[in-house]
Amino acid sequence: MRLRLWFALFLLMNAVVGLAQEVPNASFDLETSTNPSLPANYRARATTLAYHGIDKTVGNESLGAGVFNTLGKENATGYFYGCYDQNGKNPNYLKVNPGEVYEFSVHYRMDAAFHQSKGSAVYLQALFFDGAQEIRPLAQIDSKRSAEFDPKRPEEWYELRYSFEVPKEVSHLGTAVYFKGNGKVWVDDLNLKQAGDDQITDSNLTKDYAIDQVPFSPFVQIVSNQQGRLQEAVANYEMLNKANNSRLKDSLWTLREANCHPQLRLTANIASAILNSRSLYPPESYMHQKALNALDWLISTQQEDGAFYWYPAQPCDTPVKDAGSTMYEGSIVMIALRDGYLRATDPQRKNAYYQAAKRFCDYLLKSKPQANTNFNGFTLWALSNFITLNPDAQNRVVYAEKAWEFFRHIEKQQTKTGNWPDFHNKHVYYHAIITRGISSLYLAQSKMKLYDTKRELQLQRSAYRALNYLLAQITSAKGDLLKHPELDTQTVKSPFALEVVLLASKFPELNPAEQRHLEALSGLLTNFEIMGTQGHQIAALGRYLYFKDN
Repeated sequence: MRLRLWFALFLLMNAVVGLAQEVPNASFDLETSTNPSLPANYRARATTLAYHGIDKTVGNESLGAGVFNTLGKENATGYFYGCYDQNGKNPNYLKVNPGEVYEFSVHYRMDAAFHQSKGSAVYLQALFFDGAQEIRPLAQIDSKRSAEFDPKRPEEWYELRYSFEVPKEVSHLGTAVYFKGNGKVWVDDLNLKQAGDDQITDSNLTKDYAIDQVPFSPFVQIVSNQQGRLQEAVANYEMLNKANNSRLKDSLWTLREANCHPQLRLTANIASAILNSRSLYPPESYMHQKALNALDWLISTQQEDGAFYWYPAQPCDTPVKDAGSTMYEGSIVMIALRDGYLRATDPQRKNAYYQAAKRFCDYLLKSKPQANTNFNGFTLWALSNFITLNPDAQNRVVYAEKAWEFFRHIEKQQTKTGNWPDFHNKHVYYHAIITRGISSLYLAQSKMKLYDTKRELQLQRSAYRALNYLLAQITSAKGDLLKHPELDTQTVKSPFALEVVLLASKFPELNPAEQRHLEALSGLLTNFEIMGTQGHQIAALGRYLYFKDN
């Protein structure tokens, strides 16, 4: 039986005529397939010598922006015309209706030379058409011309916005950003929305919730015996532990031979599972103490810059130091340190775990979003959880802004159906990893009000879209999920999907019945093989038991 659990708790963008319009490649950071130096979905024009392209070293909220460079030519002019196909060839204008009022905005930044040049300006233009393929516009409306610049803050971004009403006989809308001056201008986050879309009201906020009848009863014994499953798994990891001396056996778990460096994520995940199972392993038990010893060992592997390195299977004694790998490995260790901080009773140990977690998150402050979105999902997960531990509200802002940078990079690539378009991250495992990160930040926002209403709405929309997509992949009441939309009917079990559902059950908008449904669903999603070489399964089950106990 197909299980459906749908949430729609966001403005129905583009689903209903008259709501917000989504400008293709609004951040200017996607490349054309024929010329990677040009932003996709735009037609660029300029006077002789001037240059249009993508600058991936700058951005308003995440890296990637359109750039116009006059290359020394005086009074150069140029523009980005939007709403074209991927290679900027055929128009694909936005559908609108006469009388609708829209707000058009863009973030821009300029260098001192452009600001100081005579007549320098940036402005927006709305182009009106009576058909999606009309070559010549019926009319156009220009915004005010702007050239804000603060020499004390040369990297400051400014927002240009204006509102307009769609004239009679107009059915489609094109967008453009114009430039005039001598120097460089960057543009990012082009936005077009109907006036009032940011206001959340009962009339434009909907929650469509439905669940098919699912035979939960066959899984009562499975769900009720999760403690036994976790205890058995811990015992098996103890039996399989290949640590080569008694000191290490009391401090870590490894399935590798003595000449190989232990994998940090395995020890971190098992330690998390034990610390989250206090009814099984109280503070005075050997396994609880070993979990704390394991955190001490993990801290001993932390680098001076705060990073934790990944040691692959081959070569198993040489660390991989690239940013993506350290985000993956370090985020798992950070969550284990968080669990130690919350469960330990010794003040010195609690402080050691907090400081090590902070050093890693300080390392993340210097990191940039990666091309692989699920690495960014791990980072978002770590930062969001550290933010909730941070007792200093002013200091917390720094980590919240970094988390937002990673979120925006993730959100910009998310499709309207909630997933991510590249083949790798369409896999349900990686989709769930990304969704876990977004959900963690949304819960941190709900608890601590890190951002303004606009940002909260963006988080809410992204979290529910990603959740909806994930739940749609559930194919049976045994917790099976479609592995990949392009791999036919192959199914998998996913500990990451379990974690997402546990987080989603805490979303503040849900009523008690909806929360109970998600909690029941989480029980089905525990139906995976608990032993794994990396420990993700036992860690997820530990978090499930903690959730049930609290």
